[in-house]
Amino acid sequence: MTVVLRTATHADIPMLEELIARSARGLSTADYRSSQIEGALRGAFGVDTQLLKDQTYFVAEEDGLPAGCGESIEFVPMRKELRETRRT
Repeated sequence: MTVVLRTATHADIPMLEELIARSARGLSTADYRSSQIEGALRGAFGVDTQLLKDQTYFVAEEDGLPAGCGESIEFVPMRKELRETRRT
């Protein structure tokens, strides 16, 4: 098993949207109704294209296949500040 972490690109958007949807549907069923999950997928969940532009959104690939994705709070000043505020 080889896992590679790389910066996501605009070309990755369709794959990322599919990965996010599979994740939300698979991991959220114990806590949310199906209608809530689908509603979140239409609004709250999705690829933030500004993070793609900032090159702070990443893809983890296992043996060449997408295995995960997400942003790095450490590289996004506003989000890092928000996280630090929540700690206090």
